[in-house]
Amino acid sequence: MNNKFAPEKYFNLSQISFADIFEGVENIWEVIPKILSYAKSKSNENKPLIGKNTIIKDNVVFEGPCVIGDNCTIGPNAYFRDGVIIGNNVKVGFACEVKNSIILNDTFMSHLSYVGNSIIGSNVNLAAGVICANFRFDGKKIEVRDGDYRYKTNLDKFGSVIGDGTKTGVNSILNPGSIIGKNSIIWPMVDVYGTHKDNEVIK
Repeated sequence: MNNKFAPEKYFNLSQISFADIFEGVENIWEVIPKILSYAKSKSNENKPLIGKNTIIKDNVVFEGPCVIGDNCTIGPNAYFRDGVIIGNNVKVGFACEVKNSIILNDTFMSHLSYVGNSIIGSNVNLAAGVICANFRFDGKKIEVRDGDYRYKTNLDKFGSVIGDGTKTGVNSILNPGSIIGKNSIIWPMVDVYGTHKDNEVIK
């Protein structure tokens, strides 16, 4: 469609062991339907594939195939659903929920956060209580808003794309179809919509 939403605009994939999932993708949201089948191909049925030196703490629930990289820490009571792919050196905090999503290397997801049908870049900080919502309240298919233009994704569920190096404040909410560029800052308790360029401060 157009290369504005190509994966390489948002992520440095050179150090990502599962970068092949992004091959042939023109618009980043086209990866979302591929996550579950890709995770299945790498894991053993519904058992998670856990990397070297990764720590899984008490009461973590894996529901569906999941791939977790090396040197990660998964906090107690975390919940993984419907296919999840996590890179290396990722920390997932207490009682976080991740569904049908990708989290790239060196990212920190604080406690009590939710990421659904989303792609989170490397070196991202998701502060406590951050929500990447993935379903429109009216049930319509998700569109990506870019100024006055609307890109149709044809997806019933699509959360957010967050580019490398972006930081979010506590209790910020990213609405379905939000796309955030690299090295941006989202202030606490902000309601985020639409497409944002690299290095934006969203408040």
